Amino acid sequence: MFSFGIILLTVVSFTNAQWRQDMFTTAENQLRSIVQNGQTLLDFIYQERQKHGGGNMTGGSLMSHNVAYSSFINDVETRLADMEQATQELVRIMRTCPDAPLAPPPPTNVIVESTTIDNVSSIVVKWDPPFNPPENMQYKVYFVPVDQNGMQTAGEVVFRICDSTQTIASITDLTPRSRYRIRVGAVAGAVAEGASMPLNVKTPDIIPSRVRNVMVKSSTANTITLMWNPPPVMGDLMSYEIYYEENPVNKIHITVKPPKNMYVIKDLTEGTSYKIQVSAKSDNGEGEKSIPIEGSTQRFIPGAPQAFKGDAINKTAVVVRWAPPPPKPGDGIIRGYLINYTDVRYTDVAEHRVGADVFETVISNLTPAQVYYFRAFAFTHKSVGRGGPVIALETLADVPSPPRQLQIMTIREEPPKIALTWLPPLHTYGNLKNYTLVWGVQNGANRTEYISKTRLEWSSDFLDDDTTHVFRLSAVNKVGLGDAAVTTYMTPKKVPIIPPNVKVARLQLQSNGSTILNVTWSSPPVSVDGFRILFRKFQLVYSGRWELVEIFDPEARNVEIPLVEPDYPYIVVVRGIPKGQIMNMYNTHQNHNMNPGLHGMGPPPL
Repeated sequence: MFSFGIILLTVVSFTNAQWRQDMFTTAENQLRSIVQNGQTLLDFIYQERQKHGGGNMTGGSLMSHNVAYSSFINDVETRLADMEQATQELVRIMRTCPDAPLAPPPPTNVIVESTTIDNVSSIVVKWDPPFNPPENMQYKVYFVPVDQNGMQTAGEVVFRICDSTQTIASITDLTPRSRYRIRVGAVAGAVAEGASMPLNVKTPDIIPSRVRNVMVKSSTANTITLMWNPPPVMGDLMSYEIYYEENPVNKIHITVKPPKNMYVIKDLTEGTSYKIQVSAKSDNGEGEKSIPIEGSTQRFIPGAPQAFKGDAINKTAVVVRWAPPPPKPGDGIIRGYLINYTDVRYTDVAEHRVGADVFETVISNLTPAQVYYFRAFAFTHKSVGRGGPVIALETLADVPSPPRQLQIMTIREEPPKIALTWLPPLHTYGNLKNYTLVWGVQNGANRTEYISKTRLEWSSDFLDDDTTHVFRLSAVNKVGLGDAAVTTYMTPKKVPIIPPNVKVARLQLQSNGSTILNVTWSSPPVSVDGFRILFRKFQLVYSGRWELVEIFDPEARNVEIPLVEPDYPYIVVVRGIPKGQIMNMYNTHQNHNMNPGLHGMGPPPL
């Protein structure tokens, strides 16, 4: 790299190329224009001479003696102006010899860089040689000062580089924050030159020195006000840069632009110390940071939220509302609100957080019919404030969940009879009123029975043979009927033994005035071990139960049944007990006593 002194040159305009065909045509046209205008002027003067009695002019044209003109002075001036313009254009073309050498291509990839060190600027120009450079090629670097609008403010300076291998030049001792236009030309021979496009560059400002006297003017719970003095060496500052950190991990950078000598750092954490530094920055770079100082914010613990209240909005959610704590001088920023809540067991406390601009929130995913206790707090970045009063809210109740582990066991095979057992619902949502059982033949009429809330078993009425029975058991609380647990039971298919001539008579005994049913029948078609008589009140809506009388005498032909409610009509069914069934029932009864799990399970453990 070479540094060049500044050389002032007088630059003469010239054309750096051989003549083209259009240049020959232009030269010919300009010459013809000059000749034509000269001949016309000669004719004008000849005619004027004739008017004044003069003789012939040797240069006059006989063909043009009758040329008309309006004013001698105006016409002469017009022709002379045309001749002057044509002459100037001809001179411009004639300044280059028609066989001059071709100008080389301009340098390529011209790069201009500028630096400022110690209040002195320099410019470095770099370029690549032109494609197919001629022999004995040299370079010229053109350098001219300009203003911010690109207008030239001084004469152009030219650096000549005779070594064609040298493709870099530096211009030194320049003023910071100055603007220049630069171009590079490749020169072949005396006048042929190809120049690059001009590039504008601004020398950078100086790098500022260290900021002085950084200090904390004041602080609040969430702000620190800084002041400082400008650096002794600064040029035109672009900005001040503030760096502060609570710890080495959480570093924060702020740009103060336009630059001023005081700044309020906001949104800080209360009761916290920060390390703070300030630097100045120009367009050339950032100066050295100031000596670190420590600034601290004031302590702040928020007060309790006010007017805390709430309501249940459904079975699993409540809404709570509050007002912000009363403001006090020196208060910091509240970052949000915290709602703590727990149920009556007070064993597990949950949290619900919202922003500082929220004063009503819904807390969901709660248990129906459950009492919860709520308390509100305001919090900051660093601490949680004092809590307000505790309020109790109860979610709306829901119907109970289904009873659990609903099971069936057979307690009698002839006539069929079953028992149900179950466990209470997992969720009762308050006290139960009862259990409701809806049961009956599948796709047939149903019966509804109400079972005490303290019972966990139920025995059925005698069931129809060869039929599927459906049992739907629900728990009931103050809200209503919950979902049902469902099970089914299929009774076996049997061929009944029906004695003929069954007759029923209603009789009133003279001895005590009671009423009985006297049931009679004839001998059955097959041998039996006895008879079963089922009877119940006749009802349009069946709500009672069958009652059973068993006679283990195959010769019996009648039975007397005392009536507790004699005013009702009754239905009576007589069946024969198949031969050998009594012994099977005895064996089954023994098996039930010895192995109760074979035919069913007792009530499940609580």
